Amino acid sequence: MIGALAPVLAIVLHWTIAIGLTCRILMARRSRGSGFAWIFITLSVPYVGAALYLMVGEVWLPKRRVRRVAEMIQAERDSGEHPAVTPPAAAGIDPELLARFASLAENASGIALSTRNRIELLDGADLAFDHMIRDIDSATSNCFILTYIWYPGGRTDEIALALERAANRGVDCRVLADAHGSASFFASEVYSRLRRAGVEVVSANRAGWLRLRLARIDLRNHRKIVVLDGQIGYTGSLNIVDPRLFKTRAGVGQWIDCMARLEGQAASDLQRVFLRDWSIENPGAESPARPACAPTLEFENGAAAQVLPSGPAQEPEVLRRMLLTQIHAARQEIIITTPYFVPDEPMMMALTSAARSGVCVRLIVPAKIDAVLVRHATRAYFSDLLDAGVEIHQFTRGLLHSKTVTADGAVGMIGTANMDLRSFELNLEVSLFVYDTAFTSELVKLQRSYIAGSTRIDPDTWSHRSIAWGIVDNAAQLIAPVL
Repeated sequence: MIGALAPVLAIVLHWTIAIGLTCRILMARRSRGSGFAWIFITLSVPYVGAALYLMVGEVWLPKRRVRRVAEMIQAERDSGEHPAVTPPAAAGIDPELLARFASLAENASGIALSTRNRIELLDGADLAFDHMIRDIDSATSNCFILTYIWYPGGRTDEIALALERAANRGVDCRVLADAHGSASFFASEVYSRLRRAGVEVVSANRAGWLRLRLARIDLRNHRKIVVLDGQIGYTGSLNIVDPRLFKTRAGVGQWIDCMARLEGQAASDLQRVFLRDWSIENPGAESPARPACAPTLEFENGAAAQVLPSGPAQEPEVLRRMLLTQIHAARQEIIITTPYFVPDEPMMMALTSAARSGVCVRLIVPAKIDAVLVRHATRAYFSDLLDAGVEIHQFTRGLLHSKTVTADGAVGMIGTANMDLRSFELNLEVSLFVYDTAFTSELVKLQRSYIAGSTRIDPDTWSHRSIAWGIVDNAAQLIAPVL
């Protein structure tokens, strides 16, 4: 009797779970695309869909982590170490717009706009590694590195050797690497050698059994930060990876990255972000250790800039809002480079509206990427973008990994975040917004060099592409909000 009823009971149980989770999703007031995608998955894939949602459908963070981040931000505000500054006049930038940018970012992150920074754009891994090694060898107080991926071999071993040399001369050296992205590093001899040399090495987002119960398991620390003596900092898209050796079998070519080298208060702000993360991953530390450093450097006629950390432990919408503000404010030109483009509805509306209003909108993405599903989901947005007049350029000289946005050659963003929901809502990211025409013009030149290495998609040709591929792309788009 029970055996005969088993299929019926299984169906009833599935629909009970699915209806319950549907109610939970609706009560959570998720975005329309994300909510619909999860409801579709939980209803159409019995049990498995429900299990997936419970594991990765909601941003479950340990309460201690959320509370700790809030406490650190409030303590920094109370200390008055970095008082807010009046946004300076900058050529080509509306003062009211600059004030909006500054307050929006500071209210969410606790990090104010800074001025008188020296910022240098570094094109490519080799140039960035050359500068990093030189600066590590010159450090006298501390060397801090935070990365999503550390992949041993090639030039990354030169970074490790430089850290060993620094530790041997008494410099405080710390490495924080994401447990998932840097799994091969933590299993390597490089990791053991750094530990023996006295370098403190800690994994971020360790997936122990307790975390499997209390937190979402696919959260990543996707930040890339290098800070030397609290005075020199780096951020951008480059992991500690030699592109000549990394994912060589993926068939996408070498990864193409860029970094910003900072001197001034912005470098110190990057150190604050590192120390917050270091404290989170070291619960025994009551507060982030404040290394003794020389006074912050200042440069006459330097650039105004703002370091913006983002992630689910603080206001998760801040990066999206900053980018939307940047896009809406543009009057002549917007250029975006991103390896993974899976936008939400507000981002698509902003880009298509800008293009239809006469702004020249250029999107540069790799022709090939290492994630098949994301590649098809990305292509599903092309028709709407092309119909609105957006230029789409597919980079053909490797996997373009740089994440940059420029508006009117005046406001530039360089950072770690992709143009997708994972970067906006789940990953820990760090972005640098620069309000300076000199730096932004250099960033635009780099973006135009990417265009020179790309093939522009012709709208007419795209509209006549295979129906079969269109179906595949649109099917991938249905689950794009949960990628």
